[in-house]
Amino acid sequence: MPAAAVDVMAHARKLVQQGSAELARGSQSGQWPADVVRQLDEVQKQFALLDELTAVPTSRAAVVAVSEQSDRTLLVAQAVTEAIEKMARVASARLVNLAGRQRMLSQRMAKNYFLVAAKADSKLVLAQLAADANDFRQAMQSLVAAPVSTPAIRGELELAASQWVFFESALRRPADEQGMSAVAATSERLLSVMERLTGLYEAALREVLG
Repeated sequence: MPAAAVDVMAHARKLVQQGSAELARGSQSGQWPADVVRQLDEVQKQFALLDELTAVPTSRAAVVAVSEQSDRTLLVAQAVTEAIEKMARVASARLVNLAGRQRMLSQRMAKNYFLVAAKADSKLVLAQLAADANDFRQAMQSLVAAPVSTPAIRGELELAASQWVFFESALRRPADEQGMSAVAATSERLLSVMERLTGLYEAALREVLG
């Protein structure tokens, strides 16, 4: 689905640029501690490298390089997210991070499935795919058990659970054309649900923080 992939890449690049601008304003405002500012700067550097790699013509080597750089970017982004979460000192901040991380996991599982299909996989990719599926299941259990809940949150959690069933089933399919189509479709649907859920937790956090 190359046309759809180009559209998704363009949308993702736009989101990254918007996020980078917001992070830059936060750093310049003086509201973050110095160590967080340094982490945010590192996130910007890693995103810039990733942006460069995704602009080159595709090849087996380029695909592997992009995959590895995306993982490095995620590591530094997760580290600064956890640092900011601790600054909030409220339970719902962790839920925002947890729900938001589910979005990443859904996309990384899809990415790694496609690496298998492209025969660009490795033991690390296969291990990461299995670990991410386990992390996603555990995080869903944590979100369901969390005391922060509204009818809207409960509804999205139920929908996320059903979409996860479809996505997990697609991941078990052979990495052929039909399998790739199924993974592409179900991962995007799961991402959409988790995006809405993250927004609901963010709203709950804003209410707590006033």
